Amino acid sequence: MKDFTAILPDVYAVPRQVLQPETAAGGPRDTESLRKYRWAYIVDAQQDIVVSIIFRFVVNGPTMFVEFNKFILPQLRDEFSQIERLKQWKTWYFIVFAVASLLMGPLRCLVAIFSTYRHIGRALGIFFGASHRKRRTEIDAAALFDYGATDSLRQSLSSDQYKSFFQKADADFYMKSLERTFLSAVLEFLEEHNVDVGDMRDKQSVIVNSGIIVHGGDVKADTLAVGEGAKTRKTEVAATNPRKEEAK
Repeated sequence: MKDFTAILPDVYAVPRQVLQPETAAGGPRDTESLRKYRWAYIVDAQQDIVVSIIFRFVVNGPTMFVEFNKFILPQLRDEFSQIERLKQWKTWYFIVFAVASLLMGPLRCLVAIFSTYRHIGRALGIFFGASHRKRRTEIDAAALFDYGATDSLRQSLSSDQYKSFFQKADADFYMKSLERTFLSAVLEFLEEHNVDVGDMRDKQSVIVNSGIIVHGGDVKADTLAVGEGAKTRKTEVAATNPRKEEAK
């Protein structure tokens, strides 16, 4: 990274956030120094979710490696969406809220006094350059310095639970759609280069949707079972962390 001035013109500054394709093409040739990914996503404003896949291809001799990562960014936490529910509040709720604010206000002021000292100390460190000197020392000492952000602001404010069953169902639907589109594109590319993908196409539904298994004329999907002698069983599924779904 330090030697690639197109991304990092100043080793002590923040790397460029946007890079033109022709500039990236002139970067390091080895795939480990500069990894090039593609990003495909679906935004559902109604359900407050963003479903993304980030992938790359690496050809090493006769082998093609495919890295495939799945991410789901859910809605903000409830405390950041209270204003959307103000119209539903009754008059008595405003009265209770006002009384609670009067009681909690002095306590919050006491807490704010102690937290102020911490923020002042941090501000003085920035003003006198202590944090910058520490960063410069770490950059000079490290041959490979991590310039990435430690935390994502949007992700840190996100809820770790789905707000409804339908939000999770829609997220799963979008993810399966992206997966199927991705796999179809890969198979078409291989066919264009005279690679036999007949066996992979036969197993495409199993590859894409691991929750559906087709065997001997029976189709089973969680609580659904179709076929002779098939049985239906109810399964309780707990809400999962939607922030990142690892590829299988």
